[in-house]
Amino acid sequence: MRQMGLDGSLDKMSKPVAWWTTADRLSLIVNRGVLLMASLIGVIAFVYPFFAPIVVPENEAHATDAPLLFGVLTLAVLTVLLTGASSDVAGSAKGVALLGSLAAVNAALRLLPSFMGASPMFFLVILAGHVFGARHGFLVGAMSMLLSALITGGVGPWLPYQMLGLGWVGAGAVLAPRRASRFPWALILYGIASGYGYGMLLNLWFWPFVSPASPEEAGLYWSPGMSFQDTLSHYAAFYLATSAVYDSFRAVGNAAALAVLGGPLIRMFERYRQRVSWRRL
Repeated sequence: MRQMGLDGSLDKMSKPVAWWTTADRLSLIVNRGVLLMASLIGVIAFVYPFFAPIVVPENEAHATDAPLLFGVLTLAVLTVLLTGASSDVAGSAKGVALLGSLAAVNAALRLLPSFMGASPMFFLVILAGHVFGARHGFLVGAMSMLLSALITGGVGPWLPYQMLGLGWVGAGAVLAPRRASRFPWALILYGIASGYGYGMLLNLWFWPFVSPASPEEAGLYWSPGMSFQDTLSHYAAFYLATSAVYDSFRAVGNAAALAVLGGPLIRMFERYRQRVSWRRL
């Protein structure tokens, strides 16, 4: 019978709760607390421009807070890696090696040609979160986005927001139901939803700072003092006009990759989990 792993995943090899040491329990608390705090700070970073008393120009958007957010995320990732609970795969030496390998492979996938918003970066992050749990999914997503930015030269104030977005995509994959079916229907649906959700979220890092180029575009953008309902309607119009088609390619790309590769990779990752010892190495 499978047991629930420390980070919400199902694992045949999870250490029984009765065998956890004080260090295991403390490590679990630290890990969850660090990632929850980093995510909370990330949410604040996305939404605070709507409540800021001063609106800065678009070319100065997040010029001061993006480096701080990047530092928080980097510190959170390092803390989780160094204090990983020994009770599951993510905290063992083999688990850390696997995490680094997945992040490196996923970063390299960004170099492959992509069409519109479709990117091969997403499906591996989704699989990592689904099989190994929310913590592992978040780390693979955040680390691979950082590595890919360093490889491609895509470093800028948008980077910490991309790291958070892809990390949350990986963490959320643990919510997809695990079924005995060899075809990952639930993950395919999640891949479609996350393809749109990632785009909707990432737009928010710059949308509050953009000004309409003409009076005809005023209905697409936000301005200080706008009501919540008007903000939603303006953002919906902006999204449909600028991002919906682009994100549709990402959603279809995620679904296709998961349909073709999801089943075999899930079984391979599950076999790896069963072979990895949960003892402290």
